[in-house]
Amino acid sequence: MADREHTSTHHNQLLGTLKQKLLLMSYEAERMISDCIRSLVDRRPSLAEQVIHRDDVVDKLEIEIDDLGYEILALEQPVACDFRFIATSLKIVKDIERIGDTAVNIASFDYLMACHPACSADATDYISVEQISNARFASRPAKVVSCEISISSFGS
Repeated sequence: MADREHTSTHHNQLLGTLKQKLLLMSYEAERMISDCIRSLVDRRPSLAEQVIHRDDVVDKLEIEIDDLGYEILALEQPVACDFRFIATSLKIVKDIERIGDTAVNIASFDYLMACHPACSADATDYISVEQISNARFASRPAKVVSCEISISSFGS
């Protein structure tokens, strides 16, 4: 059975807006990953800081896409192909947001590594997770399982 197209101009505008927001969110998450890796390799804490601040944009887009997707489902009665697009958008937006969160986690580590002298790769090839935790959260005690991270493997 062939899918029928929806005839409402408003419906088509909402779908177009949903697609644009999804593409924008994907672009931002991709850029965040690229920048956090560049920050790690080039030791650029300012770039890591930018990645951390851009997470708010990705989080806001996730909420907007969710709201718009549910609005279209509730009010526009989409046909099969549009319904599949909306359902997929609602699922994928969560994954894209997690990609942005992962970029922030990497950027936070980058920032710590670049800004804290105890975490400098020039000083040692290995630092413990406990040293990183204590440097980052000096105001509160940290319970960290002892393990080592090879700094030299990040640059290669």
